[in-house]
Amino acid sequence: MFGISVSAAEVSYVYSGKYIYNWGTRGELATFLSPNAEDFYEDNNTSYDILSSYSGGTGQSNVHNSTLYKELKELMVGSHTHITSYDETRNLYKYTDCQNSGGTISSFYSGTPIGPSWDSGSTWNREHTWPNSKGLGGSDENDIMMLRPTSVSENSSRGNTAYGKSGGYYNPNSESDGKYDLRGDVARIFLYVYVRWGNTGKAWGTGGVMESMAVLLEWMEADPVDTWELGRNDSVESITGTRNVFVDYPELAFILFGEEIPEDMETPSNSAEKNCGHNNFDSGVIFAASCTSKGYTLYTCKTAGCGYSYKDSFTAVKSHSYKAVVTDPTCTKQGYTTYTCSVCSNSYVDNYLPTVAHKYQNDKCTVCGADKSSASEVTISFSDLSNRTSLDATKQVWEKSGVTVTNNKSNSSSNVANYYNPVRFYASSSITIEAPGNITKIVFDCSSSSYASTLKTSIGASATISSDKVTVELNGNTDAFTVSRLSAQVRVDSITVICADAEPACQHSNTVVDREVGATCTATGLTEGKHCADCGETIVAQETVNALGHLDENKDHICDRGCGKTDMNMDKHVDSNTDKDHDCDYGCDKAYGSCEDADKNHYCDYGCGKMFGECVDIDKNHKCDHGCDKYFGSHTDADDNNHLCDYGCGKIADDGCYDTVVDGKCDECGNDVAHTCVDTATKDHKCDICSKDMGTQCTDAENDGNHACDHCGKADVTDHDWADATCESPKTCNECGATDGEKLPETLPDDSETENDESEDTEASEDAEDKDHDSCKDEASGWKRFWNAIANFFRRLFGASPKCVCGDEM
Repeated sequence: MFGISVSAAEVSYVYSGKYIYNWGTRGELATFLSPNAEDFYEDNNTSYDILSSYSGGTGQSNVHNSTLYKELKELMVGSHTHITSYDETRNLYKYTDCQNSGGTISSFYSGTPIGPSWDSGSTWNREHTWPNSKGLGGSDENDIMMLRPTSVSENSSRGNTAYGKSGGYYNPNSESDGKYDLRGDVARIFLYVYVRWGNTGKAWGTGGVMESMAVLLEWMEADPVDTWELGRNDSVESITGTRNVFVDYPELAFILFGEEIPEDMETPSNSAEKNCGHNNFDSGVIFAASCTSKGYTLYTCKTAGCGYSYKDSFTAVKSHSYKAVVTDPTCTKQGYTTYTCSVCSNSYVDNYLPTVAHKYQNDKCTVCGADKSSASEVTISFSDLSNRTSLDATKQVWEKSGVTVTNNKSNSSSNVANYYNPVRFYASSSITIEAPGNITKIVFDCSSSSYASTLKTSIGASATISSDKVTVELNGNTDAFTVSRLSAQVRVDSITVICADAEPACQHSNTVVDREVGATCTATGLTEGKHCADCGETIVAQETVNALGHLDENKDHICDRGCGKTDMNMDKHVDSNTDKDHDCDYGCDKAYGSCEDADKNHYCDYGCGKMFGECVDIDKNHKCDHGCDKYFGSHTDADDNNHLCDYGCGKIADDGCYDTVVDGKCDECGNDVAHTCVDTATKDHKCDICSKDMGTQCTDAENDGNHACDHCGKADVTDHDWADATCESPKTCNECGATDGEKLPETLPDDSETENDESEDTEASEDAEDKDHDSCKDEASGWKRFWNAIANFFRRLFGASPKCVCGDEM
């Protein structure tokens, strides 16, 4: 159904004055944002990135309280500079709803041609897409964004029925009969009225305008924006100043209602502007401050197709530095002072001084050398409007070279009419002629002799008539003449005034522009004017311009107009107690720091309402892990009497198991209290824990060569090992290598015999009860005792009972 879209670069706007004709095509998918749309968001200092960052509601019930709703409303209301009237719209549809640049107006629902112009409602009329009976009641009911042209039959078919897809609702596609999909169009119009005009009371259900939020969002996705909608948005903006944001950024509808944006949703903003991460900015272009505007640096995203930019690093407006040059007045020209700014070259003229009087001697001015004029003649022609300076319902004024003709309504029942070539002076009105010198003659050139006759009658005896001309001769003693009341209408082509002894009439050939004085935040200004520098007469009067008021569009607490004044809550950052969102309420994006919870009460100390989680005790220490001091109970050991807290904190519930009777059982709970005998304290060959004998045989089992008992540190009873010594050589210790210079005796002890005796003694004593093994140890050889001590060391190490050298367990 959708055709291939043109690109933004191919959009060509057709204007009629300031109005833009709809350039779009029905059914042609809009895959870009129009140039005017881009300008609109830039001019209003916002973008999709900014708008989409605001939070919406959580459904259709509370959406109007969300930040996004309020920001969108402020944007559309703030840019709405002209609100259309009901009658006005019928003549504007040739721009907004035309088929081909004003050719044919089309019906909203079906696209059927119904124009090209208003036909008094016989075949087409205006459809309130949001019915008047459902919440409208003021300017909202005449908004051309919502008020659409439709054929009479289509308007009647819809009536006031709410849009929807269920039974009892009006489906707009029923009128287009599949030719156009209108579901998205009506959804986006609904959202415009819902947000722009705040009409949330009668929005949903059969009594409202839209069936439900679900249907609304379904239609938004099912019927994407076409270029017809986008072109109409441009056209309406040229008329009213505002846009339907949901046409440019339909994604915002989903954010507004707290829903996820469909991944493959087609929108005009499916471009780098929406999807770009803006992480590829240029180095910035610096724009210097001037005497009228702040300086700034413009940063632009270089990602292809993006073009997003922002201003930063603002510098203050410079002050004008004017130099004054005075020009003195003459007899024919005013004096004045020219002020020129040395910073920006701006200049203006002020402090005008009047011309000085001529000083004549022998009919020549001794100041300027001008000849004194004896007479002057000025003719004001009514053939065009070049000499008319004023017109309203009560009077008109014509002026030339100092001569003024004023026609005043006076006693006339008719208003002064806008007629010229010839001019019409109505019955009962008055005519006043003023001149810069004494008038001697006035000649009225009338359109016909009958008008001349009427004028002569109205003037009286001082007037003479010749054909269509009326002449009034005066004595030269006055500079004004009045016809107080015309007896009937008179039509005049021109009036000639002759003065005696008058200054030459100024031709205003030396005009000076009276500079425009810009209004400031607090002071009024003036429009540009013009006056004659020779005679000082005002040619174009200056008008007062109202004070602008302070402006702070970038929300930096500094007036953008450069006045340095802070106002409108611009003087300080405020984050009121009503929101405490860590951002300045003024909108300057000042952050007050991240959420912190120094007092550990599970809430942000700043008061923003953020909660840091509920109390938990993951480490089982009876305290809340967050540190709020909540206590999770006392230490108890009720389940297994194992001296450990049942809560799992690892705390010993009492003094723990202990074994004072040294029976291998806990004195408290009876559990086994296993221990390994150690002799680290007294080094007395007794277990420090149970006092069991750990053996009395000193050993140097570690063989560290020091011949000291590894257990108690006493000298090893074996002394040195001389086993390998011979009679012929000195004794040398096999373990440490020490020598004593002595030789072994010729007869050595018989170790084998000793061992056999020891074996016999052992066998003889196997059956003896309570055998005393001290004699075994005394009788055993040094080597046997030595190796038995080593064996017992390892038996103890591995939990076995030690044995005597005889082989019995001790």
